[in-house]
Amino acid sequence: MKQITIPAKIESLQEVFNFISSEMSVKEAGLEQFGTIKLAVEEIFANIVLYAYHPEEGEVKIFVAVDSEQIIIKFADRGVPFDPLAIPDHDITLSADERKIGGLGVFMVKKFMSNVEYRHENGYNILTISKDLGEGKN
Repeated sequence: MKQITIPAKIESLQEVFNFISSEMSVKEAGLEQFGTIKLAVEEIFANIVLYAYHPEEGEVKIFVAVDSEQIIIKFADRGVPFDPLAIPDHDITLSADERKIGGLGVFMVKKFMSNVEYRHENGYNILTISKDLGEGKN
């Protein structure tokens, strides 16, 4: 896996996209999957920036591995321990007025990605997402 360590700041999001894009191409994933992966990465990174360290500052380690079948992206931060997978899934059958606030981004990540795992290890929140690249290419 290739790795970068960057400041946990919204201004770093483009650097995150550049890193992931340098490891995979739209050709490998297909345009729709590339967009889906980018959306999931943005949601996870933004949550780390906004909640893991707030109001302190910290760093995020991002690891990427890509082959012809899948992409694996791992985020590691030393922020407040938090398991986003413990949040109950949203009931999307409810109207917008009836739904609870928050957690919809995590719900989308779980729906868009092939696999999402969380663990807290050695002081790090570690969230790993993967996407099978064989399906849905366009």
